[in-house]
Amino acid sequence: MKHLFLVLFALIVTTVTSAQSTSLNDFQYVIVPRKYEFQRQENQHRLNTLTKFLLEKEGFEVYFEGQQPEFLANDLCKALKADLLDESGMLTTRVVFVLRDCRGNAVVTTGEGRSKIKEFEPSFHEAFKMAFKDIEKLNYQYQPSTEELNAESTAAVDTVSAEGEGMDVPYNAENIEETEIAVDNTTTRAAEVIADNTAQPEVLYAQPLENGFQLVDMSPAVRFKVRKTGKENTFAIVGKDGLLYKSDNGTWIAEYYENDTLVKETFHVKF
Repeated sequence: MKHLFLVLFALIVTTVTSAQSTSLNDFQYVIVPRKYEFQRQENQHRLNTLTKFLLEKEGFEVYFEGQQPEFLANDLCKALKADLLDESGMLTTRVVFVLRDCRGNAVVTTGEGRSKIKEFEPSFHEAFKMAFKDIEKLNYQYQPSTEELNAESTAAVDTVSAEGEGMDVPYNAENIEETEIAVDNTTTRAAEVIADNTAQPEVLYAQPLENGFQLVDMSPAVRFKVRKTGKENTFAIVGKDGLLYKSDNGTWIAEYYENDTLVKETFHVKF
């Protein structure tokens, strides 16, 4: 009996240690389903595109289910899978966000996000963003495994060797072959099309509002209304699934979804 107890105890310790050894930082990719279990249709209340947007802001490479590249489709254990649980009551929207590994084990489970807004979409968005703050607090930073680092090092050496071949061949325009680039339109995702105006950033002027600002252009027309967040130099864009944040070079980046298309715009903002 004592021997059996020791064996069971060892198994429990091994299981707990194994679970704890998996870190969020071990994963570079996240797959977002097109429809969570509680949703009646794909991207209902725009929760799935919001999931992708928030995860990308934290530094993950995110793909919708069925649109992941071949290397991920062949090895799903390289990625986490997003899951949103609806635990709402009659008067309060409640959600919990979970990131699971390929075996279905929860790597990260957030606390409960809540909202009492009556309209479904803004209520779910507020609750989800509240829950997602637990992910933001983890300060995610991908840490490649030793095997991946060794593979990258080997690939780099092979690339250098390949580039060195034929270095003494004189330039000859006839040696240049025209290569056709095949574009598979079936894999183009509207959600990943980015409109970027970084070449000539427009100037916007910030006018104070309660808990935020409205940003107007030279017309003057109101381009955005933004609210303060818990992060310095980061604002939530009112009426859009997006953020306005200050870049390292001092410009301001507005990123938001419009008709399932990720739009990225750069501005100079005068406060």
